[in-house]
Amino acid sequence: MKNSIIKISLLNIVLTFIGFLASAQNYSTLKGLKDLSNFEYSDFKRSNLSIQSKEKEVNDWWEPDTVYNFGNFIDNSRIILKYNSQGLLEKETGQNWVFNSWENSIQITNTYDTRSNLTSTLTQKWEKNSLINSNKTSYTHDSNNNILTRLSQGWYNNSWVNSDKTTCSYDSKNNKLTDLYERWENNILQIGYYDTCFYDSNNNLTSFIRKKYSFETNYEWRYIYRASYTYDYNNNLLSEFSEIADGVWKNAILVTNSYTDNKLTTKLWQRWENNRWENGDQEIYTYDSNNNIINVLLEIWNHNFWEKIFQYNFIYDSNNNMLIKLLQRRENDVWANVHQYKMTYNENMNGISSDYWEWIDESWQPSDYIAGDIMLVYYNNMQSSFFTWGYHKVTATYIKVSNISAIEKPCEKIDIYLNPTKDVLTIESEDFIIKQIDLFDISGRKILSHQINNSSSQYKINISQLPSEIYVMRITTDKCILTKKIVKM
Repeated sequence: MKNSIIKISLLNIVLTFIGFLASAQNYSTLKGLKDLSNFEYSDFKRSNLSIQSKEKEVNDWWEPDTVYNFGNFIDNSRIILKYNSQGLLEKETGQNWVFNSWENSIQITNTYDTRSNLTSTLTQKWEKNSLINSNKTSYTHDSNNNILTRLSQGWYNNSWVNSDKTTCSYDSKNNKLTDLYERWENNILQIGYYDTCFYDSNNNLTSFIRKKYSFETNYEWRYIYRASYTYDYNNNLLSEFSEIADGVWKNAILVTNSYTDNKLTTKLWQRWENNRWENGDQEIYTYDSNNNIINVLLEIWNHNFWEKIFQYNFIYDSNNNMLIKLLQRRENDVWANVHQYKMTYNENMNGISSDYWEWIDESWQPSDYIAGDIMLVYYNNMQSSFFTWGYHKVTATYIKVSNISAIEKPCEKIDIYLNPTKDVLTIESEDFIIKQIDLFDISGRKILSHQINNSSSQYKINISQLPSEIYVMRITTDKCILTKKIVKM
């Protein structure tokens, strides 16, 4: 859909440091597999993380309010975003540039419950100046704010028709245990697949098993895939071993990671062939003194030696905002430029533009073509990002979340100290009864959860076992919910 505003992935507004490079930070990428299900969709991530916009203590927390995408003359678009008083994304209006004016294309409306959980996402299209229903996704949650069900529906013959449904269960630590995916065919609910997850005492995913319900052979569950994971004492992922079922379990892929000072340095992929592990390709990561990734080298195993194929180089400003992302390929033992992204930021360290350039005739030239790579825009000093594709330039303006509403939030009377900290955080309030404390990592995954069954005005939580990162704490009291940024040193 070349002319559709849906190409911009502002539904993927997520807190992340460096997009696909997040795997190289000192937290384990496999923790993301705790949410390995149909819930691993952009709208779910965005909805969970948008509550961080309520963090009034951080005066410079921003969200984009208008994003422009530039293709060729007939393929420019923009999206206008509206937030509610809690800083949650409420409405997205997509428009296309047609005959020298902006025409509405699509509208996405979100609703939330009193705990800031996303309850529905309604997508509508503009046709003849009227909104026509397209599809809808509805969510339910448990008392710990974990998603229990996700139901997708399409609009047909003036009514909502079920499409697919996912149902999840969790353990006492809010780790996802099971994930049942079902779909409707000819108005009949058909079982699709069933996932089961297992964890260690540090809440790291240790194994994952997928079964598929077979309608072709005796209507029975059949194993189709399983994987196991190992970690070092810092909870960094060391290996990912996967198998596929074909009558019997067969080795498939082995991924091995190496670290230095808790930073990912190499990622090696191997496949099982001829009854042994054969090298496939590997990535090698290099960092600067600020722990920013400055180079990612891709090599393939060719005739018993590693052959350099591609590399990404990154340049940052003094505030550690990414300025350039450069792709090069190896040609005749020399690195040749392919394309690069140039990014600019405003005084609030929010990305206001990202431009795609190609290396043509031995010089960098602006391009109106994107060669299969997404275009990322970072804001909040690289803590947040959105991405788009199919355009050669994107620009954005922002709104300060604290300016969305001047309503004083009583939960701000809760004190959290010491922050930053190396080990123990103290949460204290004389005005409210603390019911629950949840901690999320920078990608929005819940990693700690404590239910409190007493009426104490003070509670302590030890995070010494966690990697040095930025986290978000959600405090649920008897009257309100508060979220605050936590820095683990």
